[in-house]
Amino acid sequence: MGLIHHRMQSMPNAKLGQMVRDLMELRSISGGDLATALGVSQTAISKILNGRNRPRQQAFVKLCEVLCTTDQERSLLVAAYTGLDGHSPGSGATNAHRMEQRNADENDATMDSLSQHVAGVRLEKALMEKLRAHEVTCERAPILGDYRADVVLQLGSQKIALEYYAAGLQSFQLRRLGDLLRMLEQSRLCDKAVAIMPNEGEIQHMTLRGGAELMTLDYFEKNYLNPAQ
Repeated sequence: MGLIHHRMQSMPNAKLGQMVRDLMELRSISGGDLATALGVSQTAISKILNGRNRPRQQAFVKLCEVLCTTDQERSLLVAAYTGLDGHSPGSGATNAHRMEQRNADENDATMDSLSQHVAGVRLEKALMEKLRAHEVTCERAPILGDYRADVVLQLGSQKIALEYYAAGLQSFQLRRLGDLLRMLEQSRLCDKAVAIMPNEGEIQHMTLRGGAELMTLDYFEKNYLNPAQ
């Protein structure tokens, strides 16, 4: 038998396919390159990406080796893959429905986590391109307890700590982000801590609890890298 077998549930397969698609884009890997690495046809890869089929275990192991560069990426992809075939231990319709709903919820959470991770990696790449264009150097921030900022910039006389933020704009998430930025500023490891988010949506800048700032990458460039414009 081949390395690909037919889907169990269309929606989870579609989510797995989207995860694979996002990681391929992140790694700049084409469908042909992935097919060659897995030893399958491009048609098989297309069916995975479209949620029609999914890899067998042997192909999936190779898939992780090719696409995942961090433990977080590998864990998220494995969680999506192993969550596809969840079955209820009971034979009743109620148990089956509960298990199906739990699997759906777990897949939604995994998809959100990977989407945020991919968005964060893209954001970091875009920031580094802008820093190179403006000839600004950066460094990894010193560890503060169990945490540290993503990167620290020296802009004139100011040391700016940046935190990549690709999560939602729910109030509890923004409160947590504001507390983190305030903690970084109080640590004296930087003069100011700022969170940057992708250039999406209508909101370009907001002030968080405690006076911390969250802004898009373009807003940061205009006001911090090109302050005279």
